[in-house]
Amino acid sequence: MTIDITFPGDQAWDGHRSMCLACGDGHDFPAGDDPDAEKAALEASYCDPQVREASIASLAFASSHLALYLTHTLRQMRTTPGAISSWDARIRPRLLARGLVRAAG
Repeated sequence: MTIDITFPGDQAWDGHRSMCLACGDGHDFPAGDDPDAEKAALEASYCDPQVREASIASLAFASSHLALYLTHTLRQMRTTPGAISSWDARIRPRLLARGLVRAAG
């Protein structure tokens, strides 16, 4: 079964069928007994280190700004009477678990 966790899917996943990959079909590479070594070998074979590092830095920068935006939005919700909703109760724990927002306090 194929599961793409890179980007949100177009449709909700039903848990029974493979998902369509955001990047399209490609090649599967077995991880073997040492997945880290296999990943390093694939990176050495297919990745331009300068492009890869710049992409990783861009993603890290974007995610840190998203975290700041979400933290600010949640603070605004807390200071606006009636704004706290089930959204906060459901979503904030997920964001905390991923380190995207800071715990209150």
